[in-house]
Amino acid sequence: MSVFVAELVSRFIDIAVSLVRAKRHCAPYLAALGLLLNRAPLYGGPETVVSPDLVEHAYSAFQGFDWTEPELLELQTLFLRAARVVGDRSLDLPIPLRGLIAGKMEKSGVPPLRTAKIREFIPVGRSDRASLYDDSLPPGLVLGSDAGG
Repeated sequence: MSVFVAELVSRFIDIAVSLVRAKRHCAPYLAALGLLLNRAPLYGGPETVVSPDLVEHAYSAFQGFDWTEPELLELQTLFLRAARVVGDRSLDLPIPLRGLIAGKMEKSGVPPLRTAKIREFIPVGRSDRASLYDDSLPPGLVLGSDAGG
């Protein structure tokens, strides 16, 4: 992992937290963090996965917020990606941290069926790949506009 990526993750966390506290739109930063902190990269090997310490830093920064608020729903996707068990000790988060994240998500209404991927190893299936790597734009990002006419 490059120092640049670690710096980018830290900056995005700081910016997102500032935006959340100011009650401003932060979903694009959360979506980007979900991709940067992903445990199961689509286009790279294990060397492209960031340190579990960065996920712990992200969780510490966001744990005090209400993850059920509409603006913060992207936190659920972020941590489903960032805390997923991939079956590699060097990439997986420590069990206690995964338990905290799964617990926070379940208290926020995420069904245990979805958080099971945080608690134990479940191979990435076709439907997981579609949801983890879809080509949809992050929330709030729009290409062009319908200017009428």
